[in-house]
Amino acid sequence: MEKETQQILKELQDGNPEIRLHAVEKLALFKDSKYTTYLIDMMADPEWRVRKTAVMAVAGLDRTEQLAERLIQVLYPEGNVGKRNAAEEALCQLGKTAVLPLLAHLRKANKDVKKMIIEVLGEIGDQQAVPELRRILEDPDENVQLAAIESLGKIKDLSTVDVLLPLLRTDHALISYTTVKALERLGDERVAASIIQIVKRKGLERVALEALGTFSLPAVLMPILAGLREGTPKIKESALKALVDHFGRVSSERQASILDRLRQDYDQKAALFLYDALNHSDEKIQSAAVKVLGWMEDAQAAARIVKMIDGSLREEAIRALIRMKPAPVDVLLQEMAAVNEVAREGIARILGEVGDRRSVNALIRLLGDPNGHVRQTAAVALGRIHDPSAAQAVLDLLADQYISVQESAIQALSLLKSPAVVSRLIELMGSDKAALRCNAINVIGKMKAVEGIPKLSFCLKDEDPAVRRSAVEALSEFDGSDVEHLLVPALADEDPTVRLAALAAVGRHPEMDLLKHVDPLITDDNIWVRAAVARGLGTRKNEAVKTLLIGMLKDKVGVVQIAAIEALGRFQDRRLADAIFEMTAGTDTDVIKAAIAVLGELADRSIAQRIRAFLDHGNWGIRASAAQALGMLRDTKAIESLERLAKNDPDRLVQQSAQRALAQFAKQP
Repeated sequence: MEKETQQILKELQDGNPEIRLHAVEKLALFKDSKYTTYLIDMMADPEWRVRKTAVMAVAGLDRTEQLAERLIQVLYPEGNVGKRNAAEEALCQLGKTAVLPLLAHLRKANKDVKKMIIEVLGEIGDQQAVPELRRILEDPDENVQLAAIESLGKIKDLSTVDVLLPLLRTDHALISYTTVKALERLGDERVAASIIQIVKRKGLERVALEALGTFSLPAVLMPILAGLREGTPKIKESALKALVDHFGRVSSERQASILDRLRQDYDQKAALFLYDALNHSDEKIQSAAVKVLGWMEDAQAAARIVKMIDGSLREEAIRALIRMKPAPVDVLLQEMAAVNEVAREGIARILGEVGDRRSVNALIRLLGDPNGHVRQTAAVALGRIHDPSAAQAVLDLLADQYISVQESAIQALSLLKSPAVVSRLIELMGSDKAALRCNAINVIGKMKAVEGIPKLSFCLKDEDPAVRRSAVEALSEFDGSDVEHLLVPALADEDPTVRLAALAAVGRHPEMDLLKHVDPLITDDNIWVRAAVARGLGTRKNEAVKTLLIGMLKDKVGVVQIAAIEALGRFQDRRLADAIFEMTAGTDTDVIKAAIAVLGELADRSIAQRIRAFLDHGNWGIRASAAQALGMLRDTKAIESLERLAKNDPDRLVQQSAQRALAQFAKQP
């Protein structure tokens, strides 16, 4: 071990940065403070990756004030800026542990080190630093003052609002500017009125406007709109960002009011400014312009915005184009042939949302696009437009190479409901490709095309279980009286997934007598089938069902027992409490939790005494379930134990369950 360590320390001095990097990584694995000096020295390495890794290695050591002190000492020497920056970063990683040592140095450090210490305190964000930072607001050095203001904003202690507000009125523009940013970070809307007062002060207009945008108060809208209407181009840009920011923070009712006001002021001058902003180098300004043009439903901007669909502002552009009135269908159709596949997919999506039938032919052409995403979106769009003339073209996508495209075609055809394709779908149900047979079957079911029932009955005998399962699922869409004679035999299919589908299908039709058909399935060799039987029986509430479910409690598999327990719980019959409680005597913790949960829902307080014993169970999940059940039962005798769990249980989730249970006692019974 010693030999290995010496080799690592030797590698720290190697001329190859990769070797030094791996040496630091290996040293970090030890997490041993005796290597602190070596790691701190590596913070001066010329390779930034080595410095970064050294910082993370130091952060992985025991976080002590002694370690913080050693890092603070690195801040003092002149010379290696990289090492000082790394030390700052490491101190930030230490967090609260570093706060007291940093504060101790704050009074004796020179201005450069003092500034770095203040910056670190701001990043750590501990309120212990607030009193000292407030004192430093009067420091004679401007850079120190600015750092203190900025850090107070980062710490977000609202008590600092009163000491920061007077700084807005100082003649020193940089201090006022930094104060606005700090107040913005604090997020206290009480400062909005003071920021409004300086919004026209030269040099502060932009920062003040952007700060106002972070507030939801109605009063901030007027100065924002004034800046957007009357300001210089730069001020208008800040007002634009502020408007969009403010809009996202208010209620939908308030948003509607803002839009009404914007439309009153919207003229050619405002539009031209927004058109120019679409080409701005700042993406935030571009994004804000796209959003406002969408709000204004300015179709004149469509040709400009459509070119942004394949960029980073794709979603904003799509939403804006969807909002425009009249819908810019002609522009979208014109652009469609000239854009790339990403943009084509976006245009197809917009056309589907707009729902204009003028776009049907273009969307049909996109069904043959070489890109699968485009084909998929075009199919979805045609389904939304509800033009049955598109059904024949969509039908071809049932054989697409991509499953996602096939699924979209199925959905579209189910919406189009075109009788013209039913005969073709029935033909496809006899395809030599199982996947295509399944797709055609699914559409027939979703369309509820009764002409397809005879073919579906034939598909129930298909050699492929996926086809048989699809046929069962399709038949479940029809009236039970028409298909019961077909579904019942499927309950005995050799494939368990088909039997499950048949159970689900029968379950969807309450008029079918499930009891007549489940006897062999109760002992099915597939546990999921047995569990599905229990869940299905839970939807048929009669005494015979109860008897069957009580019998299923004796199943050897927990998942089936749980399904039976939950099904019995749906009866809300207190007479079942004893049978359900017996299930807590086993060793399967999931079964015990399920039983306790159902007992809590039965509202039988006589069972509470037996549930209380589980508050001391060794399994945290069972303790949590017991706490929740006793809360639902409002068992006052459990309050003391629940308070103990809420405060002292080693598991956080149990604590939370106990807290929620205690809260139940405050509610009306």
